[in-house]
Amino acid sequence: METANEVKKETPKIYVADLAAYVNGRLHGRWIEANQPAEDIHQEIQEMLSESPEPSAEEWALHDHEGFGSFQLAEYEDIETVFPDVSSSGTKTEDPRRPNGPAD
Repeated sequence: METANEVKKETPKIYVADLAAYVNGRLHGRWIEANQPAEDIHQEIQEMLSESPEPSAEEWALHDHEGFGSFQLAEYEDIETVFPDVSSSGTKTEDPRRPNGPAD
């Protein structure tokens, strides 16, 4: 059981929005866990775009995020730069843009 002094660790997540739907007044996107390799995040983004209510959706943006502490993400962050790869041991590599390494 968690005490008041313990901080609950959140899995870092990003909300990726389909811009074709967004500019046409529709909300379409997906929450994606960010503790996975950039390649897998890109795959989930492509899956979300393939389910778009708008034909030929191909552009996306980060519209929200959680579990990153004070680390702020911009709307058009580069996935490979921000999200470290997960090694086969399950540990993350350091991201030089984060002063304390990856936010788990």
